[in-house]
Formats: sequence, C-alpha cells, structure tokens
Amino acid sequence: MNYWLESEKLLNSKEAGFRSLKSTEDQVTRITQIIVDGLNDNTGPQRRGKRTVMALIDFSRAFDKVWHMGLLWKMSKMKCSPCLLKTTKALLSNQQSRVRFEGKTSHYKKFTGGVPQGGVLSPTLFLIFINDISSNLPEGVEVSLFADNLALLTQNEELEQASSLLQQGLECIEKWSKKWKMTLNVDKCETGKDKAYVCGLEDFPREKLVPVPDIPPWQVPETFTCCATLGEGISKADAREELKKAVEDTMKKLNKPNVEVFTDGSARDGVFFLGGGILVIEKEERHSLSIAAGRYGSSYRAESMALKKALSWLQEREKEGTINLYNTDSQSLVRRLEKGPTSLENEIWTLIHQICSRNATNLHIQWIPGHCGIAGNDEADHLANQCQIEDQREVEIYLKTAKAVSKRHVLDTIWAPQNVHESQQARIRPAPTRDKEAGLSRRERVWSWPNYAATEKVPSSRSTSMILVHHRATPVCSVAKARTISTTPFMTVLRSTFFGASSRETPWSPFGRAR
Repeated sequence: MNYWLESEKLLNSKEAGFRSLKSTEDQVTRITQIIVDGLNDNTGPQRRGKRTVMALIDFSRAFDKVWHMGLLWKMSKMKCSPCLLKTTKALLSNQQSRVRFEGKTSHYKKFTGGVPQGGVLSPTLFLIFINDISSNLPEGVEVSLFADNLALLTQNEELEQASSLLQQGLECIEKWSKKWKMTLNVDKCETGKDKAYVCGLEDFPREKLVPVPDIPPWQVPETFTCCATLGEGISKADAREELKKAVEDTMKKLNKPNVEVFTDGSARDGVFFLGGGILVIEKEERHSLSIAAGRYGSSYRAESMALKKALSWLQEREKEGTINLYNTDSQSLVRRLEKGPTSLENEIWTLIHQICSRNATNLHIQWIPGHCGIAGNDEADHLANQCQIEDQREVEIYLKTAKAVSKRHVLDTIWAPQNVHESQQARIRPAPTRDKEAGLSRRERVWSWPNYAATEKVPSSRSTSMILVHHRATPVCSVAKARTISTTPFMTVLRSTFFGASSRETPWSPFGRAR
C-alpha cells in the first residue's frame, strides 16, 4: 500500500509522518525557512518584512477516532483496488478486547472506530484518513503535517491581518474535524519545556526511522545490470597500464552499445565545490554535460549527482537499445547499486526503472578507475573539474551535510586551539594540541581519561563523579594542580572507607570526604 500511495503521489506533499525519507527535521526546517523568508520579504507596501503567526494543533486520541466508513470511502475515492478495500474492511471489522485483572476477565467490548494500535498498516490508514485536511484552507495559509500534528502559518506585514487569516484556517480545520468525527485536543498548547525542566530531562530519545525505497526489490528490471569489478585480481592499486588493459578488455566483453556514457564527479579537497561531468557518445554524435553539485558535500555525492544527471538525460530523450554507462572512480556507488534498490539512491533507481521499462532497452553500469588513459573517462573528469568554478549557491545541500559543515566550522574557527575542552559532557571536542598526560606517572597514565574511555566502560554522566589525581602544575591547570578523570562515586567511597585513600588519590563524595 505504501508503494502504491508513493508511486501514484496520492499523499499530501505537506505530510512527513510515517513516510520514507521524511522526518520532523524536514518540517522544522521548512517552518524555519518560511519564517526567515517572511522576515526578508520587503515587497509589501511598507517594506518592513512580514510577520508570521503560527498555530500548533493536535488531535485527541487520533488513531482511536478514525471513522471506519469514512476511511473506506476515502480509499475508494483514491481508486484503491477492490481487493485492498476488502482487506482493509476485514482488518477493521469485529475488533474486540477485554480486560483481565487478578485472574478475572471482563466482557468483550467491540470497537466501532479507530485503527489497531501497533499495527503495521495503521499509520498508513491514518495518513489516508487525514490526507484531505488541508484541501479547503484559504489561500495564504501554509500547513505542515506530521501524522496527527498540524501547524498552520500565515504571514502579513500587519499582525492583525495575519491573525485574521489564521483564524479562518482554524475554522476550516474545526469544520473538517466535526465532519469526520475527530476531536481537537485544546489542552495541548504548550511545548513541554517547563515539564522537561521540572523532571530534569536532558534529552528526548527518538527511534530512527527506517528508510524504504520506492521500488521494491522484486521489481528490479531484468534488462538492468551493473558491475563494480574489472575481473579477478584487478584493483585500483595496480599500475596504470594494467588498469587500462583491464578496462579495455572489460569494454570489449560487453554488448556493442547504441549509446556510451561516461560520468565522473569531483570535489575540491574532497568536501568543497562539487562538480559532475557527463560525456554521451551516440554513433558520430558527442554530447558534453556538466552539473554543479553543491558547495559542500563529498566526492560520493558528486558522483551520484553526475550519474543521476546522465540517467535523466537518457530518460528525457527516450534513448533505446543497448546503453553502456561507465561510472568513473566511485566504486562504492556501483557496489551499492549491485545490492538492489536502497533509499539513498531512490531517485537513481526510479530513473533506471523508467529507462528499462521501454521496449528493447538494456542498461549496464560499469565501474572503471579514473585516470587510467581512457579517452571518454578523461573528458568526463575534465568537465567535472570545470564545473567546480560555477556558482554553487543555488544548489541544495543535504541536512546531514549542513550539520557536518557547521561542526567543522566550529572546530576550525570558533574554538581557539588553546581552549581544549576537557569536560566529559562536551559534544564537540577539538583535536588536542598538547600532551594531556605530560607530568603523569605510569599509574596515572594507565587510569587517565583517554585510556579509561578506550575500554568502552565509561559510566553515564549521572552516575559519575571526579577523582583528583595530583601532579605538578601545568599552564593549563596552574591553580588546582589536578587532573580530572571519571569513576563511579559509590565504588570510590566504599573502597576508600574500607581500604583508605592512597596518597595519590583523593576521592570526591556527595556525603563529604571519605574516612
């Protein structure tokens, strides 16, 4: 059902809950971008930017309030197959439960609404049920959905006008909820910050979403093949002449192609100014393509975008026959394609499926090493290097890449080299610029923090305390003349109580100095 909904693009594009490759971070990023764009929008009469008003909405017991007949009606409107409708109706019909307490059970209670809690199909059925919630919203009301959580945003230079438009949107949501027998949870209007502070919560654990590709493994086209090797005993570390001969032998063994494609990607220093180059050879015609792959990223991403660009070009021009596509350098990308459809290469697999679905079209992707003297290979590499100097500001980057760039910027510029952070709770630690164990004895070195952490038996921050290991003064710690390492507090107290503290250690205890 998920594959059918995603492939037919039936779900609301503003919905991110229970969907492949979507998460709350997408919605938070989107809302933040809308607010920032509004502040920077000076096209209004007063040219002072737009104010944003947002309402956060939650439904009370959303999964338990799904109207069965309404859900089946919406599925039929989506032109769902009769078999799937019957299966869903059978799943929702005759749901019963009872309570067992101290060996006694109550009478069965039949449920007339809701989807089974914990069911594999339940999240998808709920997405279908809530899919049309934003269909009647007035123009100018932005919406973001994550399962049963809803955010409405309006923007205007005047706060009163933005609030008035938002009120219209709230009235539309109220009408929808009454029509489809859903209840708005008016009590949930706070973020829970105060509760987190009172309870002492430092983090909210979240389970990772397992991404699922749009193309099932059993729908891989039979006319598609790929290979990430050049034969037994051949590796990238071999001499250039040996690699060139191995590539030429491999190309001769392949079927004579109607179209040959060479792709390559490059990145300055491996992480900056990404570019992709594509060379298409068709009979006597040669087509040179290039793509700016972003200001930040990796060589793998540059190779992926070059391959995607080449496949998109072949799809748009409806090329048929035998197509041999030679991917340069990125052996890891071809190996990933050998394993079948994955979520990371979802768009690439979609293009492969579309190309191979045409009659008499065979597609083969072959890895060849770079800089081994193959003419088409070298030309694609030259195109990729040329594309690095193009304007990369308009190219989107992945959220994971943005986080890595921000972290690298913090380590390289904001943190001064001399300010080495020694706190065990630090999330970002710069590379050490000095010998932290200078002046320690052999025993102190063995039990110092780096060695202790290497054993992978570091206790949690709530169950740890500090031991002061005395040594001579250093420029970093000239006052305390001590070095801090982690240990469990109560074991230290008990050891000191029964055996006494050594002259080299002074345990810390919340109950005072151990005696």
